[in-house]
Amino acid sequence: MTATALLLGVACAPPRDTPVVRVACKPFTESYLLSEIAAQLIEDRGEARVDRRYGMGSPALVNEALRVGDVDVDSNYTGS
Repeated sequence: MTATALLLGVACAPPRDTPVVRVACKPFTESYLLSEIAAQLIEDRGEARVDRRYGMGSPALVNEALRVGDVDVDSNYTGS
């Protein structure tokens, strides 16, 4: 059973030359959830691999990482 699951995972994984999308989040629950949803949507499309960079730190740190190109995606929301 495990071998089958491993083979399926390899067969379904995007090729190594597929672009990588770096998904970031700040260190709190809502950010983790929203970023994981985005990461799974990207992976489900099969057009890119996802590098998860979760719990990066303050909004200023994540914004700077976006600005300089260290990450590609960050989730933000309004509300409480």
